[in-house]
Amino acid sequence: MVSFSLVRTPYLAARCTGGRPGSGRIYDRKVLEMTISKERKAELIAEFGNNPQDSGNPKAQVAIMSERIRELTEHMKSHPKDFHTRRGLLMIVGRRRRLLSYIKKRDIMEYRELIAKLGIRDNIQ
Repeated sequence: MVSFSLVRTPYLAARCTGGRPGSGRIYDRKVLEMTISKERKAELIAEFGNNPQDSGNPKAQVAIMSERIRELTEHMKSHPKDFHTRRGLLMIVGRRRRLLSYIKKRDIMEYRELIAKLGIRDNIQ
């Protein structure tokens, strides 16, 4: 029989079977604090999208990715051996780079305004 205990925030109880169905081991797993709040994401979409629900706009996506990159960079400063987060960070940076390249090819003035607003260096070829 598996006993569940109440765990206070910032930890949540999570069931981990460890590859064996029915083992029912319980582990405490830290809640991810490296995500953007819904309110902040809505602000970014409203500011950079065409309308407050336009989350698919490349400018809005770049703004959201830039916010996540800033948060993950701060996390990496205090956790230098967190290689899973490092890989995720590099993947987000690559995705943002591709979107910025697309925006630059489509409209160079829009690209320059966006990087100035977000404080990103112009290193897209």
